[in-house]
Amino acid sequence: MNPDRIERDVLIAAPPERVWAHLTDFFWVADEGRGGAEPRTGETFVATSKEYGDFPIRIEQAAPHRFLSYRWASAFPGAEPAEGNSTLVEFTLTEEQGGTRLAVVETGFASLPEASRRQAFEDNDGGWAAQLGVLRERAQGGVPLDRFEREIVIAAPVERVWAALTAPEFWLGEADPKGFAISEGARIVGEHEGLGTLPHHILRVDPPRHLSYRWANRFPSTEPDQNNSTLVEFTLVPEGNGTRLRMVESGFATLALPENELLTAAEANGGGWDTVLGELKDSVEE
Repeated sequence: MNPDRIERDVLIAAPPERVWAHLTDFFWVADEGRGGAEPRTGETFVATSKEYGDFPIRIEQAAPHRFLSYRWASAFPGAEPAEGNSTLVEFTLTEEQGGTRLAVVETGFASLPEASRRQAFEDNDGGWAAQLGVLRERAQGGVPLDRFEREIVIAAPVERVWAALTAPEFWLGEADPKGFAISEGARIVGEHEGLGTLPHHILRVDPPRHLSYRWANRFPSTEPDQNNSTLVEFTLVPEGNGTRLRMVESGFATLALPENELLTAAEANGGGWDTVLGELKDSVEE
């Protein structure tokens, strides 16, 4: 743990403009918010909280819908932010997967008085974890993210990447590859540790450029249909001496899942694909 720096991020199923509107209301410290007032670089205002007190906040930089930074003396209610008592908070908004990735970095805890340093860090670390979750719910309005996208560049020709992408090892996990074939209309069943049996229905095969299928990985051992499955699409494009592999998975918003699972399904799958695509890249480039 770095006691000088907090880093958090969250993926929100809403455009940057909507995320920005909620972010700049400063609801986490101002009981009544700012009423839609746009922050201006160099501006100072006081955020009032009945529970925690008054916090003068100085806007360091405001680039609408993209970046916001400010200083505050969160460990010293009522104090103007200055050298030795304040931290710098920076928000970055990036379009991703049809939504917005909101990242927050807070630095400067090491410069606080020693008696206040650790408590301020622990309070704000836990506070950001909670408040980013609240901000996501406010901005999304209960709307789940429907899709995510990943792109990687693999230092190998398209034909070699295609061969790895359509090999039994990529699909079956621990299943028996006997009779395995990637073809349109095929049904391929893989055994995945912790998930059980996962049938894949192959929809389109266009060697060596495109491959798509449906699967119900949120419903193990279930055949994919319109209510339980997502569509996975791979596109391979030559790039120099290598290959740009693009993967899109869509259809999360209509899955028959409990609301709390529906709101995080796309993000959870995205994390899994980061690992799988990284392993594919490593195996092809060996």
